[in-house]
Amino acid sequence: MATGMKYLIRTPEDKEYGPVDLDTLVQWAQSGRIPPRSQIRNTLMSNWSDAKDAGFLKDIMPTEEVKDTKGAKSKWATFVKEDQKLPSAVGTKALHASGRFLYTPANTGLRFGAWLFDIVIVGAVMFLIFLGGAAAAERTGDADQAFLVTTAAMVFVGLIYYVFTMGFTAQTLGQRFWGIMIIRADGEPVFLARTFLFTILYYIFFWSTIIFTFVIPSKRAIHDMLSGIRVVRIAVRD
Repeated sequence: MATGMKYLIRTPEDKEYGPVDLDTLVQWAQSGRIPPRSQIRNTLMSNWSDAKDAGFLKDIMPTEEVKDTKGAKSKWATFVKEDQKLPSAVGTKALHASGRFLYTPANTGLRFGAWLFDIVIVGAVMFLIFLGGAAAAERTGDADQAFLVTTAAMVFVGLIYYVFTMGFTAQTLGQRFWGIMIIRADGEPVFLARTFLFTILYYIFFWSTIIFTFVIPSKRAIHDMLSGIRVVRIAVRD
């Protein structure tokens, strides 16, 4: 995996791609894969800026945006359904155009890295909740009640973190850091109801991730298959 600064790209249609390294970003710009009105930011900052104003892209960004002529067919479904039969991109060179990206299953290492990243974040919040529960138990003398409230709060935090990050952005913070995301099995974007189901099943079948991603070619764990989700990374076509 490439090291160094990572960048995110947001197209005029408000679709986000990345994170990718600087070399990949420049290659996309040179090939016309980044629409002129796109915005970029590095993963360490929250502010977006116009891609055409970036010093390293200013001289290579296209001056006119090519229109997408693919029609009303879902771009997400096109990514998955057509990537195996298109030898190269057809038509527009926009970043969101079909054939420019190939979704490939996220391997065990990427999924483990994302899981570890998320565990640190969620674990830190849960530890603070635990400390609060311990203090409440000592203050009130009702250890059983404090235990129930603390446990409920921890479960709630875990659900909220995974359901909302994946439901709204298709990535947890750990998945974003490692460049992977979730999509529906048919290539469409996921929403809150499906990510809620995925999260519940994940807590039950998390152990299957390592085993199944090693054994099954599709690299889908039990909770992936039951919830109709794929965990993928994006490979840029040469």
